[in-house]
Amino acid sequence: MMLELIHQAALHNYELSTMAYEEAGDPEAFLKRIETLASDACLFLGCSERTFEQLRTSLAMPVAHLYPNFTPDPEGVAAVDTDNAQVMHLLMEHLCGLGHTRIAMLHGQNSAATYTVHQEERIDAFLHELQQRGLPVSSRYVVYGGFDVDNGYAGARSLLELPERRRPTAIVANDYNAPGIYQVAQELGLSIPRDLSVT
Repeated sequence: MMLELIHQAALHNYELSTMAYEEAGDPEAFLKRIETLASDACLFLGCSERTFEQLRTSLAMPVAHLYPNFTPDPEGVAAVDTDNAQVMHLLMEHLCGLGHTRIAMLHGQNSAATYTVHQEERIDAFLHELQQRGLPVSSRYVVYGGFDVDNGYAGARSLLELPERRRPTAIVANDYNAPGIYQVAQELGLSIPRDLSVT
């Protein structure tokens, strides 16, 4: 998403400064940095409700939230979001078109610290797509993989150590836990994409 944002900014001759903000960071210093840049507007990408409200209410400029991790109050806030059901439909269409019938998902939905509306929608859409296509629906194939390599590794190991006839041939992941899948596949001698597709 960030690469597309940078591409579109260049295409329309906008100046774009990208910065990261950690919720435990110093909001005053971050706001001062934004004000020093004399920006015309601020785009938030995937930040929490707390961070969004903390920064939005302090900025004296228009704001838009891209890919929010919550449902923003529509009053005065522009938000652009992802249609998770449609994305999952297209993804499953692609995987099934490649011949996959045992498809698993490493999700990030675990506790209040990692709960997001998007994860909820993706899990529901994944299960719906499996049912619609008559594919195996099993708790064994829907595994916590978190948003880091270690949890991705643990989740992938539980999937890829299944007997070969039950082992998934494709895993739906996120960009944070996917490296853990690659690591397990390498350790087990599985080739990507010959033996396993990772999306």
